[in-house]
Amino acid sequence: MFLYRHHLELVLKQIIRDARVLLHEQGPEPTGHHLHSLWSTTKAFLGRIESEAAVAYLSEADVVVEQFAALDPRSTTFRYPNELDGSKPLSALRHINYAQLRKAVEPACDLLGASRPCSSPTWKQSLNKTINRSCSVV
Repeated sequence: MFLYRHHLELVLKQIIRDARVLLHEQGPEPTGHHLHSLWSTTKAFLGRIESEAAVAYLSEADVVVEQFAALDPRSTTFRYPNELDGSKPLSALRHINYAQLRKAVEPACDLLGASRPCSSPTWKQSLNKTINRSCSVV
């Protein structure tokens, strides 16, 4: 469970980084483990880069992000057996259906991976120009 959530978090952070490069924007490095915040920032960037239809299609990922954010808001629930206060957030959990989890999570992760701005030709052209400017000798 932790690795699925962590993968989702890392994909969102990379989309934010890629979008900033594509849009030639400076900004702070995406940090923290709060999926709501990362997802909100990601959707805002994608809304500026992708078509409305593509962004609407991402609503399928909303469900997965919301469920992980509700279940594990700080990325500690599935990483540690106890919270810092000694509570055991998973004490009532007896069973996880990993086949069902995989069926729900993997399409959302695939969708977000395909949504990365770096997968578009425009991003690649922009990145090449940025690299060429940075590496050229004057």
